[in-house]
Amino acid sequence: MPIHPTAVVDKHAELDSTVEVGAFAVLGPLVKIGRGTRVGPHAVIEGDTTVGRDNQIFQFAAIGAIPQDQKYAGEHTRLVIGDQNQVRELTLEPGVQGGAFVDDTAEVHPTAAVSPSAYVGPGARIGARTTLHAGSRVLDCAVVGEGCTLWPGVVVRENCIVGNRVVLQPNAVVGSDGFGFAFDPEADGKGPMHRKVPQAGIVRIEDDVEVGACTCIDRATLGETVIGRGTKIDNLVQVAHNVKVGPLSLLVAQCGISGSTELGQGVILAGQVGVIGHLKLGDGARVGAQSGVSRDLEAGETVSGAPAIPHRDWLRLVAALPRVPELLREVRRLEKRIEELEKR
Repeated sequence: MPIHPTAVVDKHAELDSTVEVGAFAVLGPLVKIGRGTRVGPHAVIEGDTTVGRDNQIFQFAAIGAIPQDQKYAGEHTRLVIGDQNQVRELTLEPGVQGGAFVDDTAEVHPTAAVSPSAYVGPGARIGARTTLHAGSRVLDCAVVGEGCTLWPGVVVRENCIVGNRVVLQPNAVVGSDGFGFAFDPEADGKGPMHRKVPQAGIVRIEDDVEVGACTCIDRATLGETVIGRGTKIDNLVQVAHNVKVGPLSLLVAQCGISGSTELGQGVILAGQVGVIGHLKLGDGARVGAQSGVSRDLEAGETVSGAPAIPHRDWLRLVAALPRVPELLREVRRLEKRIEELEKR
C-alpha cells in the first residue's frame, strides 16, 4: 500500500490497497477510502467519513471534522463523498455568488461554484462540481466539464471544450489565437504588411488534464488543438495551433511546441524544449532539457541537445567538449611537426 512513512493512519481505518496517502497526512479510526483515491500531503480526514473511488484529496485539505453549525452539537454526524471528486484546501459554496457575471443563456450546474468577478458568457456550459475562482473567464459557447477547477485569471475562449476533472492554474489561457500571418507585399498599395490569418478552430482538452500557470494553448486555424487524457502541463508552456498532444504526456516548464506537431502517448518534454512544426513524436519519446527537436522521433526514442541527437551520443559529446581546446592544441602541434618533417 503506497502510504508515506510520515503519514499517520489509524489502525482501524479501512483503505483499499490502491489508495495513496501523502506525507504527514492524518486519517482517523472511522475513515473508509475506496479504490484509486489519492490523499495529498498534510491532508486531514477524521470523523465517520467514507470516501469513494478515484477521488483526489489535495494537500492541506481538512474533511470530516465536527460541524460548525451548533444545531448539530452532540449528534453523531457522517460524511459520505462519492466517486471521482476533487477536494481542495480552498473550496467554495455551490451556486453563483454575488458579483459573478453569468449570461442569461449560459448553463451552470447547480452544484458548480462561480466566484465573485468570474464571468460565464452567452451559451457557455459549466458542469457539475466545477469551481470558477474570482477573475476566471469562460467565453461564448465554451464548455467546461464536471469536477474542474479554474483558478483566478484563467481564460477559456469561445467554443473551446474542457473535459472532466481538469485543473487550469492561474492565468492559463485556452483558445488564444494561433500565430498565423501571411505576408502581403502589396497591401492594397499601402506597402508590405503581415495579414492575420483567421483562427477559426478550437481547443479540446480531454479528461484529467492539468495546465500550469501562464501556459497558453492556441486554438486551431481549422479543426482542433487537442490535449490528451491525463496529460500534465507545467507553467509557462506554449502549445501552438493544431498541435495534438497524446494521452498521459508530460510537458515541463517553458516548453514550446510549434504548429501541427503531433505527440504520441506518454511523451515527455523536459524544461525549455523546443519542437518545430509538423513533426510526429512517437509514443513514449523523451526529450532532454533545453533540446531542440527538428525531426520526427520514433516511439520510445530518447534524445537531447540542439539539434536533438540520441541521448547517449549527446552524453559522449558533452563529455568530450571540455577537451576540445586541448585537442586543438595537439592537432596544431602535430601539423607543425609534420611540416618540419616534410622540409627535410
